[in-house]
Amino acid sequence: IWLDDVREPPNTHDWIWVKSAEQALDKIRSASTSVLSIDHDLGQNEYGIDYPSGYSLASHIERAASSGIIYNIIKWNVHSAKRAVDYNNTIAAMESFDEIQWQKEHAKD
Repeated sequence: IWLDDVREPPNTHDWIWVKSAEQALDKIRSASTSVLSIDHDLGQNEYGIDYPSGYSLASHIERAASSGIIYNIIKWNVHSAKRAVDYNNTIAAMESFDEIQWQKEHAKD
């Protein structure tokens, strides 16, 4: 799943291109496994209000995992051009998801 409101995926045959955090979450929920590449800034509406960001999606995935809902994301990447706090927060949320997922998988052993 390639989340970006502007840039096309590098290989359109390998990615499902979505342009909003909501579309990405719908695809993640319906997929058996997902590879996810996240852009942070996903544009603004006609009033200049930001649409939910890639961080919003990552934060949702992290909160869901904390409450026991584990999406089958086997690999993820942040491809945002914005390398600031928001970029780092998106990475931190996905790393937290990885840790929660790992703990739940190994708790079964």
